[in-house]
Parts: sequence; structure tokens; C-alpha cells
Amino acid sequence: MAERKRYDDREAAHIFANARERSGPRKDVLLELLKELSRCAEGRGYHVTDRHDGQELGIAYGPTTPLAWLRCEGRKIEIASTERDDWKPIKLSFDPVGDRVVGTKPDTFLNPVPGEPKAQPRSALAVLAEAVVKKLNDQST
Repeated sequence: MAERKRYDDREAAHIFANARERSGPRKDVLLELLKELSRCAEGRGYHVTDRHDGQELGIAYGPTTPLAWLRCEGRKIEIASTERDDWKPIKLSFDPVGDRVVGTKPDTFLNPVPGEPKAQPRSALAVLAEAVVKKLNDQST
């Protein structure tokens, strides 16, 4: 009987996790990710402009007009250039078990050792930072 209860509990947990994965991360989780990106960029000398209480960030190499913009739109994060007319979603995934946002591809920075479990998903913060740097480089050329 106890075995059946454990199975039922696992099945119910799986159903709840799948429902959360389909709906995506909560907006507060994404906003916290944008705040973390802002702190990281400012700590490296980038200039960050905050609009709409952290729901939109502009990032530049220095105190100039932002060349890359990020915004939290619904349950996703989007990126655009200076004009902000070309918003595109950044590919992120929601891990309902860990209750965190991660990249959609494996982390190639930390290669797994043969015989060990496969690589973990890439950090969402790294995915965002890479998208910002690419957008900054595209805008400055």
C-alpha cells in the first residue's frame, strides 16, 4: 500500500511540474534574472539604463545611448537594438523541478568527463550576456 502511495505522489508531482513547464517561468523569476544581469554588466563597466521598474534594461559600453535593450514581456525575455523596433525572444527554458530558468543548449564551457552524466543546461545569465554582447557588437559596427 505504501508503495502505491509513493507512486501516486511521484505521478502527481510530475503532472504539476509539466503544467508549470508549459506555462513558463513566473514574471518575478525573469525580472530577478534581469536584475542579476544588470548587476553583472555594471560590475564590468557597462552602463545600464533601467526603465519601467526593471522590466526594460538598456545596455551600452559606456555612458552613451544604449545599443542593446532587454525587456520582460509576459513569460519571456526579449532583446532589441537601439531603435527598439526589432524585439526578438531569447531562447530560454524553464526547469520546473529546480524552479529556475536555464539555457536551451548544454553548457559547453564546462565539458563533462567521459563516463559522467551529460552536461547541465547552460546558465540563463550566460545566455543573456552572450545575446547582449552580440547585439552590442552588431550595433557598433
